[in-house]
Amino acid sequence: MVFLKKHGLSRTKIYKLWKTMRLKCYGSNVDTRYKGKDLWICSEWKEDPVTFVKWAKQNGYKEGLELVRKDKDDGFYPENCVFLEKKETSKTHGMRWSRLYRIWTLMKQRCVNQDLNYYDRYGGRGVSVCDEWMEFEAFAMWAMENGYKDDLSIDRINVDGNYEPKNCKWSTDVQQQRNKRNNHFITIKGETKTIAEWAEISGLPYKTLQRRIYTGCKEEHLLSPIG
Repeated sequence: MVFLKKHGLSRTKIYKLWKTMRLKCYGSNVDTRYKGKDLWICSEWKEDPVTFVKWAKQNGYKEGLELVRKDKDDGFYPENCVFLEKKETSKTHGMRWSRLYRIWTLMKQRCVNQDLNYYDRYGGRGVSVCDEWMEFEAFAMWAMENGYKDDLSIDRINVDGNYEPKNCKWSTDVQQQRNKRNNHFITIKGETKTIAEWAEISGLPYKTLQRRIYTGCKEEHLLSPIG
């Protein structure tokens, strides 16, 4: 790959991070911890470390940080990835690897970490996490008492409000996308709708359609039935 030599990435730690990400997903020597898991990388990152490096530097990358997927059942693409300090993913009450703990960590990060590219949509707009939820135990208790399930995500009822009990609920991907200020619109056969709307119309799972879009699926195949 000529661009590796041109940009001098092959010996950098950030390039090794990109390479590790790829090894988790593809090839005969996939890390045994990830075998059998349907991991994927968006088309813009898969073959081009330069694009990944540019994104990383715009989204808070520093040596020593870990690249974490917000949703462990989803792929590697900009909206699903974030850099966190190792202390943010350290073991807490046996919940280190739990999805709920990861949601709590990322909720705080988007409100306080100014290095994140999307900080201006959260902390930069004055959105914060209430004092009660700064402790994981309190957040976990609220979550379990208010319908948390592994296929739901935390959603603010008022997108201009804070993360606090009276302003949050658990929603499906489709429900949450409808509540976003920056909905992703897709045009298929001349008709433009959000991913959530296309998923509902086609009957496809939201994440299946999202994956097709991010991995460069041709327009005529985006709504094809699974299988």
